[in-house]
Amino acid sequence: MGAQATRTESLSGLWSGRYWYMSTELHIPATVPFSAVILDTDGKITGTTLEPNSFVNNELIELTSIIDGQREGGMIDFLKIYDDLPDLHQYPIDYAGEVDEDLSRIVGGWSITHDLDEVRGGFELVRLSQTVEMSRSISNEL
Repeated sequence: MGAQATRTESLSGLWSGRYWYMSTELHIPATVPFSAVILDTDGKITGTTLEPNSFVNNELIELTSIIDGQREGGMIDFLKIYDDLPDLHQYPIDYAGEVDEDLSRIVGGWSITHDLDEVRGGFELVRLSQTVEMSRSISNEL
């Protein structure tokens, strides 16, 4: 019962999904899978993401980033910034989306502006587990 109640109050947990680009002129995959560990503390969103390297010209296999933002009601907005690695940009990517009513799916869009160019796309995330929230709840009870 406690796990279900926690789920309805928070986005904390492990998420999996994909993002895509609106432009077909870019020479990168149209859709990129990614996972996210999200911690939702009273609407304050923090976490990390992991995705295959689909655009950096180096030997990295995967790219990691941090996310930081907020959730208000059924809307989420966060910035994603890739970890500081050679050849990897540090421009913040703005994600904004809508959360379904049972907090198990997020759908929205993203945009990044650099050198006066803007690149846009969409994204979708599905909750795989709420283990982050459950771990935090157990720690608080101890």
